[in-house]
Amino acid sequence: MANAADVDTLYLAGASGTGAYTSGGTIAGSRFFEVKEVVVTSTFEPGFFGTAAAGSWQQSVDLPNARIVAVEAYLTNAFGDSPTRLQAYITGTITRTLLGGQIDLEVEGTLAIQSDAVPAFSMPYAPAVWYLFATVQEAPTGGAIRITVKRNGTTWGRLTILDGQTSASGAPGGRALGPLSRDDRVTVDITAVGTTNPARRLVGSIRV
Repeated sequence: MANAADVDTLYLAGASGTGAYTSGGTIAGSRFFEVKEVVVTSTFEPGFFGTAAAGSWQQSVDLPNARIVAVEAYLTNAFGDSPTRLQAYITGTITRTLLGGQIDLEVEGTLAIQSDAVPAFSMPYAPAVWYLFATVQEAPTGGAIRITVKRNGTTWGRLTILDGQTSASGAPGGRALGPLSRDDRVTVDITAVGTTNPARRLVGSIRV
């Protein structure tokens, strides 16, 4: 977990180690993330930055599946490179980006307690996860629906749809779940259903 940044040093704190990391240094047992280098090119008419339009100019950068704690940037043009500027994004919630979209795992008809309630879904790419969610078309009565979502045969997330409700209470977030990897097999077990009315048509959704 990053908790501060300045021009030369990114300070890290984690369960396995605390300290300041500088180039060539280490913090034993701590987790580090890849530093992503992105080159963005923009063109401007001569004299553009002397106009009123320059004050509202902005540039979008495509950076999916990233957890942003700091951005170090500089500009370059015919006159050379600008000074480097570091901007920290670690006050409050760390900024995360996603790919966009969702994966739906559907169980048609009346629900029942069963393992592998849907065919295993093989991830075609490696996305960061926003959250895990579930809905039913017809609410259960006489008890809650309990759902276990597995990743490669191991429990990845649990969801509960309460008696009389059509959507899950609470949604496990991506920070706790962690990202998925390419070729991960995602399966769904239904471990409990309503005893009076089991409910119908379950859709488990992974927002990415």
